[in-house]
Amino acid sequence: MKFRVVLLITCLFIAAACPSFGSESCAQSRHLFYIANNSNPNVVYYDLCLDRNNNISADDPVTIYWVTVSGKTRGLNIIENKFGYGLNSIEKNGGNGLGFTVAALKTTPITVARVNGQYRATINSEQGEIVIDKVYVNAASRVIGLPKVNYVDIIGRTSIGNKAATERITNDPKLKTSLDPEVEVSELPN
Repeated sequence: MKFRVVLLITCLFIAAACPSFGSESCAQSRHLFYIANNSNPNVVYYDLCLDRNNNISADDPVTIYWVTVSGKTRGLNIIENKFGYGLNSIEKNGGNGLGFTVAALKTTPITVARVNGQYRATINSEQGEIVIDKVYVNAASRVIGLPKVNYVDIIGRTSIGNKAATERITNDPKLKTSLDPEVEVSELPN
């Protein structure tokens, strides 16, 4: 009996600690971008949650979820949320703007704003402002612990001129190369 009580309390704690998936305060959603990686074909989607007035939801502004190759969806687990794909430091800029960082990319702030009636996620880079379409993570697995990230490519287009752009984030100077955005984009799933 004591084991069942402990198990029930543990399950309730885990459920409370997980972010909501498919929040009820979301009257509609708009796709922002997705993250793909070299370790599996599944992708993590980031959707903006909007209220009935087409403003960013005050409760849960961004919904994050996995989409598997078979089309099934699931929310993030605690480790994925805390160390990988979850959001940190969410700052709301009224009903039409938002700023956040992804847990694994703490040094790259992402801004969400409504431009010409459409919401878009952007980063600032050496190339100027980039509207994010996709993010690609290249990582090496380890025997123990989390994978080692070799580099992250943020793929999109410049906000001025609408030209293909890729920003590579890495600590390894050998991996900071001049990127051909067309090659990088074609390697990712649509």
